[in-house]
Amino acid sequence: MTPLFEVDEEAVALNSPKPNVFTHGSLFAGIGGICTSFNSLGFINEFTNELEDKVLLTYRENHRSKLLLGGSIEDISAMKLPSVDILHGGFPCQSFSIAGLKGGFNNPRGHFEIYLSSLK
Repeated sequence: MTPLFEVDEEAVALNSPKPNVFTHGSLFAGIGGICTSFNSLGFINEFTNELEDKVLLTYRENHRSKLLLGGSIEDISAMKLPSVDILHGGFPCQSFSIAGLKGGFNNPRGHFEIYLSSLK
């Protein structure tokens, strides 16, 4: 899997900072359910990360983000991410989904805080 790194210049122009506007960054974005809420409230999406290529392509078709980062969160340097007012992420659900292995907290993917601590 080749990491996707894409800058959407049009989104950058449309989402240039405005007074009293908040920004957000999305980790484990999936197809963007959480981003939908923030964007509808006028937040500016500075960056989005999603591991799965096909899911990220679906996200891109439905949402605007200044920076799309494909690949593992473990390969992302927090020092290179834009500053945001709110950092949010979709809970890694594979450990709890009926479609997954149902390992719950016994599966490393079920520990969201481990993923956040892996940001370098």
